[in-house]
Amino acid sequence: MPNLPLLVLGKARAEGVTDEEVAEIVGQVALNVLTNYFTVLSGVDIDWPVVVTV
Repeated sequence: MPNLPLLVLGKARAEGVTDEEVAEIVGQVALNVLTNYFTVLSGVDIDWPVVVTV
């Protein structure tokens, strides 16, 4: 079975996505994940309305 991330990366490159753009996307995702982890670990209060699911 082919490696799915390599297939996705190949399709993105075929559409013109550059290595620099791929690196920027990976960096932004990593930054968001680390920010979310830090927020959870530090116990920051939610400062927006909580959505109640039905």
